[in-house]
Amino acid sequence: MAKLSILIGLLLSSLLATAQAIESNRRLTSGYQAQPLEQATATLTAANLVGPGTPVEYKAAQAIILQPGFQARTGSVFAARTGVVSLLAMAEGESGSLMIRAYPNPIEEATIISYVLTRSGRTSLQIRDSEGRLISRLIDGRQEDAGRHSVEWKAAGVPTGTYMCILETGTQRISRRLIRK
Repeated sequence: MAKLSILIGLLLSSLLATAQAIESNRRLTSGYQAQPLEQATATLTAANLVGPGTPVEYKAAQAIILQPGFQARTGSVFAARTGVVSLLAMAEGESGSLMIRAYPNPIEEATIISYVLTRSGRTSLQIRDSEGRLISRLIDGRQEDAGRHSVEWKAAGVPTGTYMCILETGTQRISRRLIRK
């Protein structure tokens, strides 16, 4: 059952948006590693690489410009859409969803896990390995306000591999895959 939960969480995390700074014109350069959702309220310009197995969606109100050097490699899932991009939706998270991201990822010694809560409530944040075993309980049922939060995970002593960061609050749950170098 734990493996199924992690698999579902992994699938959902690849489909859910991550928090972005609100910018009217956003430029993704060649060395930039795209997040699952990149947005701009006007124009998004990209010259980056979308690697295999990476789901990425670009959204901009006016235009998406793919410059020389942009590549969506075989095995990636890339989508680009223009249309209304609301500042409120970008600040709070698409469709009122929980938002989570980790930087840096892949992780050498530590990573900062940032998340956006759409409403106040009891919050849990844990790290599990690929077998579903609990590795670390970063937040355990703590009452937190709606808004942006962050916590550091020190991965020193944790073996190289793939881990799941799972955020739960009320009836909402989101996960993010973490890679330990």
